Amino acid sequence: MSDFESFRREAGNEVVPPDFDELVATSRRRRRTAAGSAVVAVAAVVSVVAFGLQGVYGDQTAPVPPVGPTRSPTPTPNPTPTPSPTKDTSPSPEERPDRLTPTQIVNDENSTISDVAVSAGSPEVRAVIWQFCGEGGGCNHQQFALTVTGDGFKTSHDIALPGRVVKVVAAGANSFFVTFGRSMSLVDSDGSVSAIQLDKKASPLVAGEVFVGGGVQGPIGYPHLALNPATAMAHPVSEPPHNGTLMLERNTNGTLVGVVYDWQAGTQSRSVIWSRDGGASWNKRLLVEGSDLVSVIPSASVDDVMAVVQGGDGATLFPFDKVHRSVDGGAAWETIDESQGDMAYLGWSLVAPDGSLLVNIEAWSDARHNRPSAQPAGIYESNGGDWSDLRFVQPPDGSQPEGSVSDLALGDYASTDSGVLRLWIYDSTGGRLFESGPGIHTWAEVPAR
Repeated sequence: MSDFESFRREAGNEVVPPDFDELVATSRRRRRTAAGSAVVAVAAVVSVVAFGLQGVYGDQTAPVPPVGPTRSPTPTPNPTPTPSPTKDTSPSPEERPDRLTPTQIVNDENSTISDVAVSAGSPEVRAVIWQFCGEGGGCNHQQFALTVTGDGFKTSHDIALPGRVVKVVAAGANSFFVTFGRSMSLVDSDGSVSAIQLDKKASPLVAGEVFVGGGVQGPIGYPHLALNPATAMAHPVSEPPHNGTLMLERNTNGTLVGVVYDWQAGTQSRSVIWSRDGGASWNKRLLVEGSDLVSVIPSASVDDVMAVVQGGDGATLFPFDKVHRSVDGGAAWETIDESQGDMAYLGWSLVAPDGSLLVNIEAWSDARHNRPSAQPAGIYESNGGDWSDLRFVQPPDGSQPEGSVSDLALGDYASTDSGVLRLWIYDSTGGRLFESGPGIHTWAEVPAR
């Protein structure tokens, strides 16, 4: 990845980039921590010394140097051990145990929301994954727990998630598909947990199944799965041939839309693919030659709208450069330039039921250290079908948008029977969950535990 060349747009001189450490701290799902290099270095030195002895003698005791021919070894009596006071290793009332219970993780004031899923049948049926990192900086030993409810958290059930990669997806009226590490379960709103049986043979998505996969990471090595919540059976979704990475989403109308990162003969390309029959057959269109970032924009449109965002070279943030859109099921595609002025950096995006575009802008390229952008970060809505005309949406908490609304991650979305969009967004650095609507111009904070 190159540095942010997009910052140089619209400028004739060298531009000092903004404080990306501060921006990255507020970015959704980019909180990635690494083990402390100093600790690793010390451990490496100790390991080398230990290996020096172990490598020579294996599991045997190192030999004692031989005694000379004119001397006899004189045995030395073993010293009498001196009793030492017993040390109390139990945690004090102020100390936490190494592993918290699921309820402790969910209710701890330092825990943050990691993911949210809401049943399409009832907003009162929802699931929230909580992450505990403990006090202090960094999060090298995070712990996760799931809490589910069927009555808007008047009552709830907490479940441990012993893994580092966690995800929850609504799967039916009262159940949720949960992955943790490379394990997966079906969790009902009453707290009951069922093991999911995996059929490793890929096949198309059919009626009665829910698309629960997404992204390049997936349970049991399969990133895109279809689940039958009635039988707790899952299988990989059929994919088209490709020579690289493939990422899929399922639009509300049932169309599977994806992007393919192909590497072949030393060249890279980015293509959009789509299937209207659950993966039994596929269509493909080349978007760009090169290494630009591309990502599917999920669509809740009642029409056959498909969209892909192209983000330039990128790095930690995703440049909001171009959008490729089809409004007729893939027969024709158009490209919309979104970077005519200052470059925006994208958090999440979504096509609304009426065909308008929603985006969460995390930052702008004209922001500098101690000098915020002239344009607010946060949620923007297009002027109907004109996706080049974006208008700022008032944030749900009424606070200053810069540095606060960019923390709001998209948890889930659904359409009402009349086709009106509802969103659930959460504060990824805290524990607040907001529900919109109907529409996106009114908001209410709702319980998340």
